[in-house]
Amino acid sequence: MGVYVGYDNPKPMGRGRTGGELAAPIVADFMQLALRDKAATPFRVPRAIELIPIDAKSGRRAIFGKEGVILEAFKPGDEPPDATKIIGEGTVAQARAPEDGVVLVPQQGGVPTQQVPQDGGGGGLTQQGGGLY
Repeated sequence: MGVYVGYDNPKPMGRGRTGGELAAPIVADFMQLALRDKAATPFRVPRAIELIPIDAKSGRRAIFGKEGVILEAFKPGDEPPDATKIIGEGTVAQARAPEDGVVLVPQQGGVPTQQVPQDGGGGGLTQQGGGLY
């Protein structure tokens, strides 16, 4: 199913309005009617998908239960690194200590993780020039 809200020729739909924001109530109303006689089905996380707590503002790993932390789904190998390098701040290790909260999905043993070099060297978009990751 798809819903499009907008104009044929691009132009603003109003201050702060987006197609997704306007389409969501349409989808919700339709689905409530379409599924009114159906029992609720709990969501099942697909096999091999990891739910990792992420700070919604920074995009870095975080401690589940803290303010501003959401769960994001990642395919194996696509999860964010345990350490990030931020321009002007150097390498920052993520808080993982139990006293800081509950780590919902710890790193699994045997799964290689991306390491950010201290010197900012290496290849790839996430390791060059001191970018976000």
